[in-house]
Amino acid sequence: MTMTKKALIAGSFLAATAVTGTAMAGAPVIYGKALLTLENQKSEQGATTTVDAWKIESNASRIGVKGKHEIGNGLSAFYKAEFEIYFDDGDKGGNASSETFVQRNIYAGLGGSFGAVQVGKFDTPLKAAQGKFDRFGDLKSDIKHTMVGEDRESNLIQYTSPTIADSVKLKVALQPGEGKDTDGDGKVDKGVADNFAASVEYKTDGLFVALAQQNGMKSKSQSGLKGGTKFDTNYDVTRLVAVYAADNFSVGGLYQVADNATLGSNEEQTSYGLSGSIAVGADVTIEAQYTMTEVDNHASLANGTEVSQITLGAEKKLNKRTKVFGYLSSASQEETGVADVEEDVLGLGIEVKF
Repeated sequence: MTMTKKALIAGSFLAATAVTGTAMAGAPVIYGKALLTLENQKSEQGATTTVDAWKIESNASRIGVKGKHEIGNGLSAFYKAEFEIYFDDGDKGGNASSETFVQRNIYAGLGGSFGAVQVGKFDTPLKAAQGKFDRFGDLKSDIKHTMVGEDRESNLIQYTSPTIADSVKLKVALQPGEGKDTDGDGKVDKGVADNFAASVEYKTDGLFVALAQQNGMKSKSQSGLKGGTKFDTNYDVTRLVAVYAADNFSVGGLYQVADNATLGSNEEQTSYGLSGSIAVGADVTIEAQYTMTEVDNHASLANGTEVSQITLGAEKKLNKRTKVFGYLSSASQEETGVADVEEDVLGLGIEVKF
C-alpha cells in the first residue's frame, strides 16, 4: 500500500470520527498538537564542526483519537490511538519511502472501581513517573537525550489502581517475551511477565513524588549529540522524582540508576536532574533545566564519561491552547582521552493544541 493511500485512509477515518463525535455523546474525540520550531543547530567534536545549520523541526507533533463509554454496573471501556505526524517534511525522514504516521500510545482497556487494565503500546510506568519534571519535553532538551528510561513499549499489559487515600496511585506493567530474548540475558522468554515496570505516585497540594522500577525492557537514550554515544540496550532502571508546583513557580529533582541487563555487562549509569520555572508577568514563564548522566564500566567508553545538558527558555501563553516560546540549550559528552562532543541549539517555536 502506498503512503498516499495510507494517508487517505487515515484521513477518512479521522474525518468520519469527527462527524460521529459531534453527533453522539461519549463518541470518539480527535485531539492533537503541533509543536514547531525554527532552530539553529551546531554540533562539534573537538575542533571539527559536524553540523551548523538552521532547521525546522516538528518535535513529536501528533494527532489521535480517544474515547470512553459506559458498559454498565460501574464498568467502562476506553481506548486511544495516537500517531506522530510531521509538519516539517510531511513524513518521517522526508523521502518517498518514509512513514506519514508513526505509532505513539495505542491501547484499549476496561476501568471501574477496581482501577483500570489496558493492553497495547504506551509509555511505561517508569517514563510516566517523571510527572512534570521535564520542562522541555519533545524538544532537543528532552531528558531522553541524556538518560535511559524514556520508553514507549509494545505488548504491555498494565494495571493502574484507583487513587488511594486521595493521593497515592500504583501502576504495574507486564511484558510477555513472545518467544524472544527480550531482556538480553541470553535466554528465550516465553512467559506472560518476562519483563515488568512498576511505580508508586504520591500527589497532593502541589507536591508530586514518584518511585519507579523497570526490569528487562529495551531502553535507550538518543544522546542528542551528533557523534555522541547512542545507548540502546536492556537496562534495569530505578527512578526517583519529586516536583513541587505553586501558583507562580515550580522546582523538580530526579535521581536514577540504570544497570545494563545484558548478559556479562557491568555497565552502570547514574543520572541526576534539576528543573524549575517561575512566572515573571502576564502569561510569561521562565524555565531552566539541567540533566547529567555518568557512565561506568561501559564496553567502549572510559569510566566516568559524562553526558550532560543545560537549557534556559521562556514561553508566553496566547490562550489556553496556544503558546510561543524560545530556548537555548547546550549539551556535551565528555570522555577522558577523547575530544568532547558538543551540541548547541537556539530555538524559536509555537505550540498549538487541538
